[in-house]
Amino acid sequence: MKRGNPFSHGRLRVRKLLAAASAAIWAAALGPVHTASAQVALPLAGEWRLDADASDVVARAIDQTVQPMNFVVRMVARRRLTALNPAFPSLRLAQRAGDTLGITWGAGVEARVVPGSAPAPYQDLAGERMTVRAILGTGAAWQLEETYVTGDGTRTNRWVLRPDGTLGVDVTVVGPRLMRALTYRLVYRRAGAAS
Repeated sequence: MKRGNPFSHGRLRVRKLLAAASAAIWAAALGPVHTASAQVALPLAGEWRLDADASDVVARAIDQTVQPMNFVVRMVARRRLTALNPAFPSLRLAQRAGDTLGITWGAGVEARVVPGSAPAPYQDLAGERMTVRAILGTGAAWQLEETYVTGDGTRTNRWVLRPDGTLGVDVTVVGPRLMRALTYRLVYRRAGAAS
């Protein structure tokens, strides 16, 4: 939170409400919520590689999100969103001690979470502090939702194991300075699987 901004507490409350509402909506959509027992986490566990041809072009999604902004604000927003939304070439989900899951995007720092528990503190490679929370459900397909909350907004990644064996990750970024949400889909294939 920036100092000297008289509206920062109000923005923080709005962000918390948006994050809570998003979590409630996704929890309802995910179906039964489970702890991360080995048999529940197993279908999503492992190393995954980006299928760039099957994924959305993140730069195009960012351009659509910032398009209605004023020219100067648009340049700043595009740069910030681009820096924070790389199409990571890989991701990894690992079972850790107890019900803890380890989630790693690219060469980043592993986020350790217990699905369904309170948000946990997390700090990325750039040193940005945030919280991360996860919900694991089975619904029609194996699903995991992880939500990162920073001082600037909220990023939700919804992992869905698709019938063809690929992993679809639907990303939604919202924030008080964005006029519309940034949304895009990344598609991953299990490491070592044929394209």
